[in-house]
Amino acid sequence: MSPSQSEGKLVFVPLSGELLAGFATQGNLEGPLPAFTVTDEMLDAFGLRVEDGEQAEFTAVNIAAIAGLLSFGVRLVAVLPASYVGGCDDFGTVSASGLKYSQVVSLFADEPAGERVALIAQQLKGRTLDEVWEDPIVIELVDDAELLWYGPAEWKQLVHLLG
Repeated sequence: MSPSQSEGKLVFVPLSGELLAGFATQGNLEGPLPAFTVTDEMLDAFGLRVEDGEQAEFTAVNIAAIAGLLSFGVRLVAVLPASYVGGCDDFGTVSASGLKYSQVVSLFADEPAGERVALIAQQLKGRTLDEVWEDPIVIELVDDAELLWYGPAEWKQLVHLLG
């Protein structure tokens, strides 16, 4: 299947604390940046339907969070409508560009003092999303360590918490 292009659909962008601070203060991230979105392929891979909107978005947040853990050692995700290309794999992986902080609808991150998450990040270092997704420690992390919701205005608190 050829890569798809879309505008205005929600994307789930894994970030580091440093990227979040730059994004919030500068107002944009040009990209392209790796991100995730709900696609037909992702829905099929996770046994979801279009009608499962909230569950599909919850799944996309968790996919982006694990990708962020692999890339940055933290689970921190910005959610916003954006233009992207891609989305043909089972994870809804896309390349997003022209991201505007004013369009961020929410941020998700781990609880403060996530020592467990830091240890898991070390264990997973150097592996890909595809390699770790069904690893028991990732399954347990997704099931047991719920991501917390933050509003876009709370970015400073998140950056501080992430150190």
